[in-house]
Amino acid sequence: MDIRRLVKIGGRGLRPAPFAMRGMRIPPLAALIFIIVLLLLFNLPNMRLLGLLEESKRRDLADRMASVAATIVNGLKQAGLPLILRFSIDQTPEEQERMLSDYGDTPSHAQLERNLANMQSLNSLAQIIMLTPGGLVVADSADRMQPGEAYVFRDIDRAQINAALDGTPAITPLYYINSQPFLRHYHPIVQDGRVAGLMQVTASPDYLYELERLKRRFVLQSLISSALLIVVGWSLYRLFSWLVRAEQSALRSARIEAMGALAGGVAHELRNPLSIIRVLAEEITETDNPDAPPPGESRITRNARDIVGEVKRLNEMITNFLSLSRPPDASADSPVALGAGISSVVQLMRKGAPHSVKFVFDAPPAELFTRADERAVRQLLLNLLINASEALREAAGEVRVTLRERKGAAEIRISDNGRGIEPREITRIFEPFFTTKKMGTGLGLPISRGIAENLGGSIGITSRPGQGTEVIVRLPIQPRTTTDNHGQPTKHSPPLSN
Repeated sequence: MDIRRLVKIGGRGLRPAPFAMRGMRIPPLAALIFIIVLLLLFNLPNMRLLGLLEESKRRDLADRMASVAATIVNGLKQAGLPLILRFSIDQTPEEQERMLSDYGDTPSHAQLERNLANMQSLNSLAQIIMLTPGGLVVADSADRMQPGEAYVFRDIDRAQINAALDGTPAITPLYYINSQPFLRHYHPIVQDGRVAGLMQVTASPDYLYELERLKRRFVLQSLISSALLIVVGWSLYRLFSWLVRAEQSALRSARIEAMGALAGGVAHELRNPLSIIRVLAEEITETDNPDAPPPGESRITRNARDIVGEVKRLNEMITNFLSLSRPPDASADSPVALGAGISSVVQLMRKGAPHSVKFVFDAPPAELFTRADERAVRQLLLNLLINASEALREAAGEVRVTLRERKGAAEIRISDNGRGIEPREITRIFEPFFTTKKMGTGLGLPISRGIAENLGGSIGITSRPGQGTEVIVRLPIQPRTTTDNHGQPTKHSPPLSN
């Protein structure tokens, strides 16, 4: 079978779907923005509608108050203004107060208050008060203030009172005093071209409370609707996230399946000639002076033995390549000391690395163990350290390996200060046959991830262009097995690192 054809078939089988190829995710920020926009689109029209309704209600109320005040004033003009207004208009404040106090005991005052009370009741108002231009009470429909008293809202409503004294009706804004709403209208009483007094009309709190209840009801409904929209938006986000994960899982399975087919074909094509080479080499060692002791072996025999050793090594490499698509053999698993294993691989890398590349291993305070095939762990570490050292080929740098326990798992961090990986490349870094190296195969990281996942762990990578790359491997921790004073096995987990 032609290997190039296998690679072509494998490449076609490993081509990712456009959506997953770009490593697309639905980030939480995008989901949050979507929910906020949805809430605004849903609530802004309702808020606008509520504002228009509230404005319309207040405008209707203001018109009704102005109409009541104007009706009362016109009625008084037709029937004749109370004499007290005409007599006191040119008096001093002290004299006005005395005259109004005496007026409070007259039948004329009682009749005026009855008329104001009837108008208050017919129009569902809270209060109607007649005032002098100086701000003294003439008559109160609610009988809360007596004639001659200073009007209590004279300072608060100074702007509206002055406008009415200038001949222009005015209404106050809605405000609250001790949680009670107030909305008042002031209408001038004009006699012979002069403002002889003011008519104050106060809106009923019940009407204003109804507006507040309408607003609270709308806010409650908006909160409930918003909560439902949030639930729907969050459900959609979870659904899309699940679909993305499902697509990526299916894509990963398809990749592994395609690589399995490719690996099987490659293994078949390579193992057959390797078997022939091994048989021929072993035949040479058997026929060339078989009785001579090892020191007396001929050069041909030694070369043949070296060929057999290299064939065994190539066969082991093929087996490791096949491990990408085949679950590990549980019978080969045993407790592996990660600290010692990493230290051994780091020492090996130091021997073959240029002097400009420095390897640093930050060992844990106590040894950490994982249950795995030691050869698989060694291959995983070698792949990652070789990648890190190759990122520093163009300049001096440092490869730092850190082993610590994090959240019940052994965490291995391999970082370098090389050129880093571009964002558009890092999304495809674990794709088989994807490589940024001229002579790379694009299989190192996919094989490493396959090993990590087969061991029950995970692998991730972060990088900043121009600053370096960090690979994080998490593997399950295996409790250490020792013996007590009686020779009985005991198990205990490695202590937590600080």
